[in-house]
Amino acid sequence: MEKILVPIDFSDCSRNALRTASLFAEKFGSPIRLIHVIEPAPERRSRRAIEDELKSELEREHQSAEEQLHALAKEFSISDYSSVIKHGLVQKAIFEDLQENPADLIIMGSHGSSGKHEYFIGSNTQKVIRQVRCKVLVVKKAIESLEFKNVVFASSFDQREHDSLKRFRKFVEQFKPKVHLVFVNTDPFFGLPYGIIKDVMAEAKSYFEPLEVELHIKKDLSADQGIRHISETISADLIGISNYVRHPIKRIFSGSTVEALVNHSDIPVLSIDYSAEGK
Repeated sequence: MEKILVPIDFSDCSRNALRTASLFAEKFGSPIRLIHVIEPAPERRSRRAIEDELKSELEREHQSAEEQLHALAKEFSISDYSSVIKHGLVQKAIFEDLQENPADLIIMGSHGSSGKHEYFIGSNTQKVIRQVRCKVLVVKKAIESLEFKNVVFASSFDQREHDSLKRFRKFVEQFKPKVHLVFVNTDPFFGLPYGIIKDVMAEAKSYFEPLEVELHIKKDLSADQGIRHISETISADLIGISNYVRHPIKRIFSGSTVEALVNHSDIPVLSIDYSAEGK
């Protein structure tokens, strides 16, 4: 694991993410990059006449944020780290920083959201997941130890997702977990025949050898619910899922399983992107 990026807003959520990142850094020797984004307040967009006052205010915020970032790194015993403070929208600042400083993994905290906000607004975590092209681990609470004994990978298991399968295997193989491959059938009338599902899952199973693998095929009202039901039943430590619903209209009307899991699951969710833009 080359580099870990952790967005910090000094909330409990971001502290949970940093605590989790510190465990990965300790285990794998990965450097951590901390990013804090100072978003523009509404009044800053209109009060053009007092630019000097606003500049001083931003400088104070910048200095305070720097001090807090260094204090957090010290609190979690992180020595190999860099930090950056940017101004603007969170998801845009993170995306731009990734262009200059590529990361292998982003670790973010989330408290979830519900109702119309899930699809039309969403949290900063959701917005980052939609935009970036690297793995994103979302945690609701800090992971206390890197002992992933049971991990879930949920997928449609078609050809497009084989790259995600391989990347998930590479991520979890060092923990030697039992892998649970999950297919959720939300259309019992027009979905794939059971035999075909078993065949494609058997092919996917071969990617994880010699790890122990169990296959799960479940009918449910939504992919999100089915994945969570199985994950909770087996006491999963991690849920992995491909992230490919990009188009905003498509996302609103079909729903993004990744974003739904981020909102509703208390189990850490690893979003793995693959190149499927426009499909």
